[in-house]
Amino acid sequence: MVAVGDSAKIELKYKRVGGRQGYYTTKQATVTTNDASIGNFQLAFKVRGYSEPDSTHPIVLSEKSLTFNEENRSKKVKIKVKNVSDEKLKMRLISVPHGFLDVDISGKRIKPGKTRDIKVKIDKHFEGVNFKKSFTIELNDSLRTRYTIPVVLEKKEVVRAPAKAKTGTRTKQNFPANRGDSDK
Repeated sequence: MVAVGDSAKIELKYKRVGGRQGYYTTKQATVTTNDASIGNFQLAFKVRGYSEPDSTHPIVLSEKSLTFNEENRSKKVKIKVKNVSDEKLKMRLISVPHGFLDVDISGKRIKPGKTRDIKVKIDKHFEGVNFKKSFTIELNDSLRTRYTIPVVLEKKEVVRAPAKAKTGTRTKQNFPANRGDSDK
């Protein structure tokens, strides 16, 4: 049961059928509601299954996520994208959080076996110290394969050693005064 204004997760599990490579299967879930304006409805999902997990990916990314901190936040980071399929692919930026990230994707096609770069940097107008965001790219393959890359900007606490006193100078030390009550 889900309360008004609340949400719930739906998990559908798929099983490989008969060891076939590239098979399609569908799953359905029925959502039952007491809201007369919506009524009951079904969610249907269609997937293509493979026994080898890597065989479903037309590209390989050098980084699955990116982490920036105060030291590298102004630098551009490159993600290498290698086309491991047998067709020319083109990447398209589907979503990027405006005001947080600058993502540069080359408009050129990636030939089979070749590599291109995605260049990512923190937006120069972002003044905050941390965030957790992501951007999504889509390929022009027959499945319109999408990849979402998480990006984190974290504020690292820098621990610095106390400054050394200059040679020949005295420093005041904060020790309690001896009041004559020490053990003899």
